[in-house]
Amino acid sequence: MGTTISRTITTGPFWGLFFIGEIILILMEADIIFG
Repeated sequence: MGTTISRTITTGPFWGLFFIGEIILILMEADIIFG
């Protein structure tokens, strides 16, 4: 069950949005720290 859910999340469009959101958050934090 767990592996099926994980596989669906990682291959689904939701994972792409989540990944992009994480990158944006990291860039924002870096900008605040180094800006």
